[in-house]
Amino acid sequence: MKGSQDKTIKRVLDTVRNTIREKKLLSGGEQVWVAVSGGPDSIALLDILHSLRDELGIFIRVMHINHHTRGAESDADERFTRTRAAMYGYQTAIRDIKMEQFSEEKARSEREEIFSQIIKDFGGVVATGHTADDTVETFLFNLLRGTGIDGLSGIPPKRDFYIRPLIDLFREDILAYLHSRELTFRTDHTNLLPTFFRNKIRLELIPYLEKFNPHTKEHIYTAVSLIQEQKQFLKGVGREIIAQNILFSSGQFLLFEGKMLSLGKLFFGETLKFVFEHFGIGLQGFTSAFVRSIWGNISAGNNLLVLTKKGAYALTLEVKKELALFSFLPTCFQMEEPVSHIPNSVSIPYNLGSILFKPAKRGAVKSSDDECTVFLSLPPDAKLTVRTPKKGETFLPLGLGGYKKVSSYLKVRFDFSSLRRYVPAVFFNDKLAWVPGGGISELFKITDSTENILRLEIRGPLADLIRSIHSPK
Repeated sequence: MKGSQDKTIKRVLDTVRNTIREKKLLSGGEQVWVAVSGGPDSIALLDILHSLRDELGIFIRVMHINHHTRGAESDADERFTRTRAAMYGYQTAIRDIKMEQFSEEKARSEREEIFSQIIKDFGGVVATGHTADDTVETFLFNLLRGTGIDGLSGIPPKRDFYIRPLIDLFREDILAYLHSRELTFRTDHTNLLPTFFRNKIRLELIPYLEKFNPHTKEHIYTAVSLIQEQKQFLKGVGREIIAQNILFSSGQFLLFEGKMLSLGKLFFGETLKFVFEHFGIGLQGFTSAFVRSIWGNISAGNNLLVLTKKGAYALTLEVKKELALFSFLPTCFQMEEPVSHIPNSVSIPYNLGSILFKPAKRGAVKSSDDECTVFLSLPPDAKLTVRTPKKGETFLPLGLGGYKKVSSYLKVRFDFSSLRRYVPAVFFNDKLAWVPGGGISELFKITDSTENILRLEIRGPLADLIRSIHSPK
């Protein structure tokens, strides 16, 4: 019996070693926060990582989240976790979640916030006790709910600051290990009730499938592992193609060559995911149905779409000609900033850049196709302002022989309506003198009688985007 138990312990430890090494979960020197509920998986995880701590070169911290959903049982779980951690010489960090009405989704979200705050405050990684069974259950859960390749790839061994060292072990392996180590654990009786959908999968669906093939779980887990590998390969190839099609990138804009839309729905979905990650929006609600909806709208010729909102900010996609522009900015944009003296610099809100004002000598004046830098005739005692053009305001563009509505003129100069709203204009005595990237006014062109010359230049993300649109590679 002793020899059999030793073999079980060795096999489990070897599996975890291989998982950590092959999946690059740890590199040594990390502070590992072990999430311990008191259940079999987390108790095994704590014991295994404690056994390997010197070999792995890690520093272990223990944390427990009390959901207070089972009254005295929840409190008993907390006491049990404290006692077990103390056996190894660890203190336990306790966090509480209290909800008037329990929701697994809300509880998961609050746990994520707690873990995120701990890592932000103290650093390190969070180790959770997810096993191969959890991967199988997640696969079936997502399959029945409707999903794409992400859902079918189960639980990743590593995500952000989370690691899952037990992900290659089945629950039978965990229970055998605990028996061999003579370790007790807590049982959450709600996991034995077919009330929740995931419980039904574990308690009813999987046993039913095993009647057809007793190795059902192993086969599903193998398939999920292959899907994960293929997903990583496709993601790598896809991200290379995405990078090749980016014409401009900033914290507010992403400009792509329009031909990326001809590469199909699968590639478009990967591009959308890249965009969401780029702007730090998060992937909650990012489903295959969402991708299909956006793809369908674009295919139907809807060229301006609001993809999602986050607070006052909106992520929009606009497709024009051979270009596709994603922008992530507030839906309302207004600015009005007086220019009290020259030289000066006026910042454009939301880190879009700045407009520089400098006096210039006639000999320094030069023509340029880059309409992000211009020279204007500055009237004496002119009042200078940088502001958003008002509705119905007119403009006398150089060389066009008549006044135009600013809105109509900008439609010609800027195809992207999602860009036009964020371009401020420079006014002399409340008359529009220059729209960055859009031309100067006939009223303020330099002539032989010009006495004061002003050099204006827009810099930053907005200027760089304008250049990229007007002169794509």
